[in-house]
Amino acid sequence: MENGKNRLQQAQEDVEEVKGIMLDNLNKADERAGKLDDLEDRADELLAKSKAFEKTANQVKQKKRWENKKMKVLVKTHYNSPQSSSEPPSILQYVSVESQAAVFDQ
Repeated sequence: MENGKNRLQQAQEDVEEVKGIMLDNLNKADERAGKLDDLEDRADELLAKSKAFEKTANQVKQKKRWENKKMKVLVKTHYNSPQSSSEPPSILQYVSVESQAAVFDQ
């Protein structure tokens, strides 16, 4: 009978050990679930920010494209005007007199 009691006690100890391991595993699974939720939230936030960046980048691209087209039209109309010479316009034409003086005074 003593042998049966030891076996029962050993089985109960084994059950308690397995129970402890399972509780530890459940706690770790809960921690991972929380971390995964945080990671998913951060991924959603990053996606939203990337879409906003893409939209802004496209707006800037479109604006610069129009500015470039406007500049090309201005340059073409300048060269095609009757008073234009064959030389390209000097940058000094587009700079104020005060700025020119500041450059040459240095």
